[in-house]
Amino acid sequence: MIFLNVGQCGNQIGRQFWSIPKPPSPLPNPFLDKKYGSSQTTQPDYSSGHPFFHIDGKARCIMVDSEPKVIGATVREDQIKLKQSEATKAALASKPRPRKPDKNGMIFRGLNVIHEHHGRGNNWALGYYGPQEREGSEGSLVSLTLESVRREAERCDVFQGTFLWSSLCGGTGSGLGSRLCAEIRTQYPRRCILTACVAPFERGELPLSHYNTILAASTHQRYSDAMVLFRNDEVCAALRSLGVGGCGFQEMNSLISRTLYDLVAPSHGTSMLGPNTKLGHVKKAFRMRSFVADVAPMPSNKLVELWSTAGMAQISRKGKLQVRSSTDNGVCSRWSTGLDHLSKIIPKFDHKSNRPLTCLSFQLSLRGAKVDAKIPMKKILALKNRVADRLSCVPWNKSAGALRRLQGTTSGSKEPTICLALNRTALPGYLERVAEKGQVMFDVGAYKHWYYKHGCEEKDFEEAFATIDHVIAAYAEAARPHR
Repeated sequence: MIFLNVGQCGNQIGRQFWSIPKPPSPLPNPFLDKKYGSSQTTQPDYSSGHPFFHIDGKARCIMVDSEPKVIGATVREDQIKLKQSEATKAALASKPRPRKPDKNGMIFRGLNVIHEHHGRGNNWALGYYGPQEREGSEGSLVSLTLESVRREAERCDVFQGTFLWSSLCGGTGSGLGSRLCAEIRTQYPRRCILTACVAPFERGELPLSHYNTILAASTHQRYSDAMVLFRNDEVCAALRSLGVGGCGFQEMNSLISRTLYDLVAPSHGTSMLGPNTKLGHVKKAFRMRSFVADVAPMPSNKLVELWSTAGMAQISRKGKLQVRSSTDNGVCSRWSTGLDHLSKIIPKFDHKSNRPLTCLSFQLSLRGAKVDAKIPMKKILALKNRVADRLSCVPWNKSAGALRRLQGTTSGSKEPTICLALNRTALPGYLERVAEKGQVMFDVGAYKHWYYKHGCEEKDFEEAFATIDHVIAAYAEAARPHR
C-alpha cells in the first residue's frame, strides 16, 4: 500500500501520522562490520516485511503540494531526527562510523517529495487542470506524482493500491487530489484506491468551499473504492467531548492521524516457521480489499465514517476517556469500556433534520490482545452484537457487521483499542445540505467565472451535482426499512 499525501491538509495529517510508526529493530550487519571494523554497526530488520517501510528503510509515502511550506517542515523534522539518531549511535558505538549523516538515513525518499512554489488559490479547477501554461508538460505535479507512484509500486512485493489523503476545500487538495485519483484509476484499474478526505465546516470556510466540496466528492465517488470522510464539525465535537478547550488544526490533525493509524496499523501474527523461531512473529499488513468488501461493498454507497479510541485517548487532556476498566483488567472488559465511550460520542441523529441515522454496514476492529491470548469467541461476538444494536442497522443486510481482531497494540499505546468504520446515512445528509447551497450559488451564477477561466466547463458542475444526487438517492433507497 502506498500513502499519497496531497495538499496542505493531507501533508499536515501525514506529518503527524509518520511520527507514530517506528522502524523495525536493528540487526547486526556483517558487511558493514567488516568494512568499518565495528560490531555496533546495524541495519533495520525488514526480513519479515513491514507495511510502512521498504527494505531500504524508506517510507511508502509520497508527499505532493503546490507550495513548499508544509512539506519543507516535514523534511526538516526528518533531518533533525536523523542527526539526533546518528549522534546517539556515535556516542554508543565503540568505534563511530567514519562518515557524516547524509540524506540516505531519512525515512522520506527525495524523489517522493514533490512541490511547486505557487498555490492553487483554493480553486478546484486550478488544482485539477493546473496552470494553463504547464498543462500536460513533463514537469507538472501530475506527471511527477504518477512517476513516483510507478516507482513505489515496482518496489512493492504485492501492490495493493493507494491510500490518498487530501481536503475537499482547498485548491490543491480538492482539485489535484481529484485529478490524481482519476489518473491512478486509469493507470491501475485493478488496484484498490482508498481516499481519506477532510470536509470543511458546514457553514463554509471559503467562498468556493461548497463548489470545491461537491466537485471533489463527486470525483472520488466515481474513481475510488471507498472514501473515508472526516467532517470538521464532528471532529471538533469529539474534541470538545474529550475536554479539549481550543479546537485548533493541530489537535484536529492529531485526532485524524491517530484514527487513521489505528485503521491501517499492522497486526502481529505468527509465521509458518513457528513462534519460537527468529522470524516467528511477523507483521500482517492492512488489507484494502477486505476493508472495501466489509464496509463499502456497493458501488453507490462508498462514504465511510471512522471512529477510534486510540486517537481519542491520545488527545484527551482531562482523562475522560479511560479505556482501562477499574474493576476488571481483562482485555474484553477494556474493549467494552471503550465501546461505551464511543457510543456516547458517535451521533445517532442528524443534528439538522433530527432524523435517526441508519447504518448499512460496519467493521469493528478490536486491537490489543496478546499473540498467545485465548479470548472466548462468545465475548467478542457479544461486543459485535452490541455495536449492531446501537447503530440501527438495516434489516435487509443480515451480515451488516464485520469483525476484525488484531493482535498487538499500536505504537504509542499500551491499551486495547477499538476502531469503528461505519457506512451510515450521516455523510449523505451532509453532502445533501452542501449540494443545496452550491446549487443555489450555481443557479445565480456566483463565482462560476473563477472556474471557467482555468478550464472548467458547465458540464463539470452538472455531472458533479448529478453524481451527488445519485449518491443521496442510493442511500435513501438502501435505508428504507422494506426494500
